[in-house]
Amino acid sequence: MGRVAVAAVQTMLALLVIGVAPSLADSAGSYGAGAGSSSRSWAAAAPTSGSTYTAVPPRRILDTRPTVYSGNPFNIGLSGKFVAGTVRRFAVAGAHYVGGGSAPAVPANAVAVTGNLTIVYETAPGVIDLGPAVTAGGATSSLNFVPGETRANNVTLGLAADGYLSAVYRATAGATTDLIFDLTGYFLPGAGGATYHTVITPGRVLDTRPTYGGNTHIGPFGTLPNRTVRSFPIVGVTGLGWSSPHVPSTAVAVTGNVTVTNATSLGYVALGPTMSAYPSTSTANVAAWTNVANGVTVALYRGSLSVVWCGTIGSSADVIFDVTGYFTSGPDGLYYYPIAPSRVMDSSKNLGITGPFPSRIAQLFTLPGVPTGAAGISGNLTLLTPTTNGWALITPEIVAAPKTSTVNASAGLSEANGFDVTIGTSNHVALEWAGEVGSTANLSLDITGYWTPDTSAPATWTLDISDPRADRWQDPDLTACTAAATESMLNDIYYNGSASGLVWQPTISYTDQEAILAYERANMTMLTTSAGTDPHGWRNALNYYGWGSLTAAVYRDSSYTSFDTAAKAVVSALARYHKPVGILSHAGHHSQYVVGYMVTGDDPSTGSTNFTIVGVDLTDPLQSAGYRDTWVYVTDWRSGPYGIQFAPYLETDSPYQDPVDGQIGTTEWYGKWVVIDPVG
Repeated sequence: MGRVAVAAVQTMLALLVIGVAPSLADSAGSYGAGAGSSSRSWAAAAPTSGSTYTAVPPRRILDTRPTVYSGNPFNIGLSGKFVAGTVRRFAVAGAHYVGGGSAPAVPANAVAVTGNLTIVYETAPGVIDLGPAVTAGGATSSLNFVPGETRANNVTLGLAADGYLSAVYRATAGATTDLIFDLTGYFLPGAGGATYHTVITPGRVLDTRPTYGGNTHIGPFGTLPNRTVRSFPIVGVTGLGWSSPHVPSTAVAVTGNVTVTNATSLGYVALGPTMSAYPSTSTANVAAWTNVANGVTVALYRGSLSVVWCGTIGSSADVIFDVTGYFTSGPDGLYYYPIAPSRVMDSSKNLGITGPFPSRIAQLFTLPGVPTGAAGISGNLTLLTPTTNGWALITPEIVAAPKTSTVNASAGLSEANGFDVTIGTSNHVALEWAGEVGSTANLSLDITGYWTPDTSAPATWTLDISDPRADRWQDPDLTACTAAATESMLNDIYYNGSASGLVWQPTISYTDQEAILAYERANMTMLTTSAGTDPHGWRNALNYYGWGSLTAAVYRDSSYTSFDTAAKAVVSALARYHKPVGILSHAGHHSQYVVGYMVTGDDPSTGSTNFTIVGVDLTDPLQSAGYRDTWVYVTDWRSGPYGIQFAPYLETDSPYQDPVDGQIGTTEWYGKWVVIDPVG
């Protein structure tokens, strides 16, 4: 093994030992802005309307450590350590990330982000302040720590007007540190993303400790072994503290608090929609036998989250997860307004509340500067030098016997944690310190934004005609996507009360799909020698099996020269006729169909095209794909993952003549977006 390879392995092992996920990149070089500092004042973005959220798998967009990969050192975002007192800026909107290729992680018009901030290799105790415009001597903080700690904290923060964030290390002169930032999502102005729903009482949905009734734990598994990925459900779960499930099936992301305890070695926990045994990001870093909590805002994968403990060989740890809120793709939740971070309470300085908090005596604090009508806030809660081990909690109202926590700390140490919380009935929140009897602690509270209904949002129109009884999978016949789609679409129509003249009856028989496929091949232009397809036979089968005639004027095939015109045609047809609309997806390799939509602007059922598509409900007849009435944002439908992308038709068309419209050859479809849409 050569020297460069040995150095790379040694560096990776060192990163694993200190408990921070190692960085990887597709190529050597420096990502984003270079080293340096700025003394300029940068204004925070100030949207005039609320913003909505798009969750992404965790992505590392800042790492100042000189990691060796592919034989070359590189940094992500900024090069070189932070020096105490020096403000530095790094690109977020439009920046690239580890493993991301040429695609930016955050659109240029983003106004705020969620993420996880981690400090490592600090040489002096202090704080990190992260925000749209920080200063060397500011009052707010995002992260508190002592030397030797690898510490993380989640944030929900507005971006500067140019899409940057600023950070400063406040410590003794000459102290240095490395800084890491993992992105988990972003906010864009308007109604195109997900909206937030707060939870009045946090619910504990995972606790791997065997402390409930002897050997019982909360969730589907117990203590986490090293490098073993586990998944646990969020949707439909009755968490500890709840009398019924709080997170609906429409949720696309959640906010919550993850706590790591009983770790038998130094290490870290990584949490996300999906996870690997060697993740490239981290959520909570912990020393052996200590307790660490960190908030998260994280995307869901089919209603669940995945978690992995990364320590030394043979080690283990317990993990707790409390849900504090969730996002749905509909417009009915709360919109986010980022503000310049502001410290509104600090009991150590008699700001807002005078003197330290006695243990187990909660206090109400009225929030200054939060507008009337706001339903929640985002911010940072710091637990300052408690006299014993313990934890602190922020809730809308005083909780008699709280079962969850916001931030944990050991005696004499200060710790911080980000949060999103509902506001109480009189524009207040409740704050509590819980330590040993007779103990005290100080708390400080920073606000970074607020959540409120957005009355300025345009009208929103939705429709979803899917019925789960209608879904018919094409497996085991892997060449029958149009046949399975035909059967499912006709069944959806049947179940939605439009069965007049419909002769097809719901069935689960693959024999019927074979019959449909044989009919398509006999009455269209589909090649029997190709796995590809075209729309003629699909249209003909819908008309014949649904309305008794190959030439029935119920379904047609049509093509469009752009995604936008095709997408609006899909929504318009679905809105007017309440029948599923077929699309030739995967560049013509596969058939899928659309059963629902969400748009803002005019009602598409009126014939107006003055609307903006937020997303669609997509169904895929391939059983292994697992897309059943799956919500897809319009951005992903246009250019997202291969399995849900509506792309122009690129299959070589059949040389046969269509028996209905007489079309022959590639000119009808090639390079266009193809739709099987109802006209009656």
